[in-house]
This record gives sequence, structure tokens and C-alpha cells, in this order.
Amino acid sequence: MVAAAARRGIAELFLDSSGNAGFAVARAAAARGLRCTVLVPASTPAVKVERIRAAGGRAELISGDRDATHLAALEWRRLLPYAAPFFQPAFQAGVATLAWELWEELGGRLPEHWLLPVGNGQLLMGLGMGLELLRRAGAIARLPALHAVQLAGYASLHPAGLGTPQPGPPTAAGVAIAQPPRRADMLAWLDRTGGDVTVVSEEQIAAARAELANAGWRADPTGAAAFAGYCARPDLRAAGRPAGLPADPGCLVVISSLEGE
Repeated sequence: MVAAAARRGIAELFLDSSGNAGFAVARAAAARGLRCTVLVPASTPAVKVERIRAAGGRAELISGDRDATHLAALEWRRLLPYAAPFFQPAFQAGVATLAWELWEELGGRLPEHWLLPVGNGQLLMGLGMGLELLRRAGAIARLPALHAVQLAGYASLHPAGLGTPQPGPPTAAGVAIAQPPRRADMLAWLDRTGGDVTVVSEEQIAAARAELANAGWRADPTGAAAFAGYCARPDLRAAGRPAGLPADPGCLVVISSLEGE
């Protein structure tokens, strides 16, 4: 996405983020000589703000939650190009390459079920795009089921509604999105792939994160939400092979990590 902006002569851009996407875009922008401002909720962990700044970006703290930060971005877009990961096609095309890399790493035999942390949906929609291109190319016979893992109180895709949020700012801010702008598109991908929604609590995410840490994985709360969803789904655990990565795995958990978080 940043490379596409540079080709068009754009010198400065901005986005709103809970931290992770902001860090990635800030680093990519700095590498290409572009100025980047990242709007983040004021409750964002200091380590994420520090990493955005260390990557060459400018972090702008916005009062309120993640949805308030997105509303602020709608005003900022009057002044600067908006590098929103969930709107920009080039960002989703970048995420799509993850599906192709996994296809190569696993020898062309993809798991039948994928669990993803889902807030604004760029991971869900980007992977859906990549998998669909693999299917059209004849590399896979059918799409795996994409399962969204969402935080209680922010389960925008769940048939029963959002649920009840816990008091205070959410730790898994990346999935604390009550009103994602592309909700209809996200639901379409779940329906198209035969996936569903699993709702997890802050306590479940904390327990999953601790278990990952004990195994040597340093995942941020948003990424650990996917593993919490896996732990809460005995049906999908039965489909997987927890003893290691076999030649024909049944379940894949996509965990984003942020070193130092």
C-alpha cells in the first residue's frame, strides 16, 4: 500500500489503528521517505506508541475508544490521504500474500479451518482474497472455513449481537471494534467460506496469552485472541493436530505478535 502511494507521488499519509497496523505502515512509510501519522486511542499501550515513533511515524493520541479514533480519522481524511487498512485495496493485496506463503510452506495442503482475530476485518478480507485467488488458479480445490474470533462486547459479526464489554479500556484493542465500516463484506466472507464467529472474554485472552508465552510465543492481546478462540472450540481442536505441524493439518490459528508487548 505504501509503495503504491509512493508511486503516485504521495508524500504524507495517515491512518487510525490500535497500534499494530500503525507500526507496520509507519515503518513501511519511513523506508520510502513518506511521512506517516497514526491516530491511536489514548489508552494504547505505551510500547505500541513507542514503536510507532521509533519506526519513524508520528503517533497522535485520541481521547476515547477505538471507534472514537476512527471517527477522528474521518475528519483527518479531509486533509491527508487516508491509508486505512480496511479500505485500501493495496493493503488487502499485501495481506493476501500471507495465504500464498502458507500454501507454499505447507506444500499446497492448507488446513480446513482458520481462526483469525477480527476487528475491522483486514485480516479476514485479505486472506479471503488470497485464498480465492489460489482457488481460481487451481492451487486449492475449495476455500477453507475462515472463523472470526471477536471480543465480548465488540462481537459485531455474531448473530446474538455485540455482547457486554467489561469495564475499562479493552486490552485486545485490535478486536475492540463495535462498528466496523465493512461489516457486510466481513459477513460475506464468513458465509462464503462456511466460517462462523467465536466470542472470547478478556480473561480467556489473558489465559491464552500466558499459555502462548509458556510455549515461547510472545503474542499481543489481539493476536492471542485467536488462540483463545481455538481453546474455546473443542470441535476445531479435534480437527487440528496439537502435537505439531503434520503433513495434513486440520486447523490453523493466525496469531499476530509484537515483540516487547
